[in-house]
Amino acid sequence: MLVIIGGIGLVLVAGTWLWSRLSVERLTFTRTLSRTRLFLNETATVSMALTNRKRLPLARVRVVDTYPFEVDFKEPVLKPSPGGDYRRFIKSTSLGSYERVRWTYTLQPRQRGFYRIGPVEVQASDLFGFFPRTRRQDSQELLLVFPASIPLPPLPLPQLRPLGDFRGQAWFPVADPSRHAGIREYQPGDPAKYIDWKSSAKHGALQVKQFEPGASALTAIFVNADTVGVSFGGVVALHLERAVAVAATLAEQLLSQSQAVGVYTNSRSVMIDHPMRVPPGRRPHQHTLVMETLGMVGPFLAGKMEDMLVQQARRLPSGTSLVLVTGMITPELAQALELLARMRRRPLVLWVASWAPEGLSEGVSFVNLAPHLEEVEANGLAPYLAGLDTRRGVSWLSQEEVRREADAAEESHLGARNVPMA
Repeated sequence: MLVIIGGIGLVLVAGTWLWSRLSVERLTFTRTLSRTRLFLNETATVSMALTNRKRLPLARVRVVDTYPFEVDFKEPVLKPSPGGDYRRFIKSTSLGSYERVRWTYTLQPRQRGFYRIGPVEVQASDLFGFFPRTRRQDSQELLLVFPASIPLPPLPLPQLRPLGDFRGQAWFPVADPSRHAGIREYQPGDPAKYIDWKSSAKHGALQVKQFEPGASALTAIFVNADTVGVSFGGVVALHLERAVAVAATLAEQLLSQSQAVGVYTNSRSVMIDHPMRVPPGRRPHQHTLVMETLGMVGPFLAGKMEDMLVQQARRLPSGTSLVLVTGMITPELAQALELLARMRRRPLVLWVASWAPEGLSEGVSFVNLAPHLEEVEANGLAPYLAGLDTRRGVSWLSQEEVRREADAAEESHLGARNVPMA
């Protein structure tokens, strides 16, 4: 009897061990997003499929998928990881021979940005759960969330190009061939391509076409990702999200009016260690490029805003409207703005911080958007506030606490700037 019982136990152990070893073989998990680019107030569909491509049935399979904190499901709620760095989607099921199970959920981003979804761990075991096995798949999905627009008051944008595109003397009119104004007699020096041959035959003398001066507007928006004035000194997340939302709304309004818009930021790119920029233009895909750039703006800096302002102001055509969206004015940045004002570039500063700026000269145009933004946030029209509540697992219960956190961070960093460095 003991030999029989021992033999049966040995057979069960060997069978369950072999079953557990074969359980993760030919077991695949796939994840598909209906949209990989969406705005902050939009949703996407996540389709998951777990397939058992073998004859051996599986009594219990556990799927653990990884999601960033800024992304959540409507149902079910994602669970925090043990380390607190990400969230997990956990699902358990059973699979028969050559069976496939599908799940579909609605994904809702809570913060704009560039995120990686994955990797995933698939856990399977034998019938009794004695020998669990885990298989890791490094398949990842990339998700880019654009910033959502917010209501903005009318802004006094300087229109420095009312007479068309030019690179020479200011206010020099340039004829626009698409705007016909009439005809006149030919004069020496007129281009031959503008001769109107039908009118010339009718009048018996050469006649040339006349055109009205072209009118265009070109705006370069600079987004300052520095919110504390100290390199690697942290970030005031509320002010950074305000700056990105204001820049995105302004760019969207100008592009809808068929104006040329460019975006420059000193934030480090996700792909390369360089500042991100989009040259001014009004191409059909300009809106997508601008939103992709603003969606990837983060607190890590790749350069100084004052250097970028002066360099790009020299490269941009004369008459380009310069708009700086910032929540921090350092002495160097104030000097750069004063220099641009002396160069007759007339920069416009859109202020988004809760405190008043310091060091701006009288020649720099200034608009304080902080009171308007506070009203927008109080009325629930600022989608970026939802992402601040769950960033990195930190729960801020109210908007007042967010402001107090920002004020405390700013005061500490302003104090750190006055400490002499070795």
